[in-house]
Amino acid sequence: MKLLHLLLVLAAASAAACGSDGSSPGSPSETVTGLTISPQTDFIKLKASEKFTAMAQLPSGATKEVAPRWGSDTTSVATVDTNGLVTAVGVGSATITADYQGLRATRLIQVLPDYAGRWTGDFVVTSCSVTGGFQAQWCTQIRALPALPARLDLVQTRSAVSGTWTLQEDATGSVTGTISSGGRLTLQGSVFRGNLTITISSWDSVTTDNQTMTGTFTLTWTAAGVSGSARTGVSLRGFERP
Repeated sequence: MKLLHLLLVLAAASAAACGSDGSSPGSPSETVTGLTISPQTDFIKLKASEKFTAMAQLPSGATKEVAPRWGSDTTSVATVDTNGLVTAVGVGSATITADYQGLRATRLIQVLPDYAGRWTGDFVVTSCSVTGGFQAQWCTQIRALPALPARLDLVQTRSAVSGTWTLQEDATGSVTGTISSGGRLTLQGSVFRGNLTITISSWDSVTTDNQTMTGTFTLTWTAAGVSGSARTGVSLRGFERP
């Protein structure tokens, strides 16, 4: 009886090691012919996350979700956990990989800052020049002003940005712009105040945390009935998004 008991124990252990179908531990029970990553997302805003799944194609033509080995080739831009949750941690591009049964699926992800929403703060004049009918003392007067309040209300679609710029709470105009692959924002547009037209150009700003923005731009001032223009270099100060 002791010998028979020992043989039964050894047989059970052998079956457990091979699996009920005779396969090795952890081996897939079904061969797959292809592998894809879902959904089709290829853009994630900085600090946001997206859950991906791996779908395997079977010889029958059916598909099923599988648990691959996930990876990222640039973890300074996007990380991915064992469940396929991708988190955007830096600006740039990263390739997410899913490996299963010798097959690999990839997804190139672009990460850009989130500029959408309301930004408020001040701007200060750093340089000034005039031409034509704008008198030299105009620069002296505007440079003597304290920091001036401003507001941006932006909508973002991938790298395209549009919205409004409000100067000193009573002059509003539209702006449009783009975000570079490095995450820098450019804007252009005009604000109207009385007989003044204030044109925004050379806007170059950046946020690294989706909360604070720094940058510089140029305001060109023209007035109805006055020849020439005034041109001021400007810096953002304390520009934040709640």
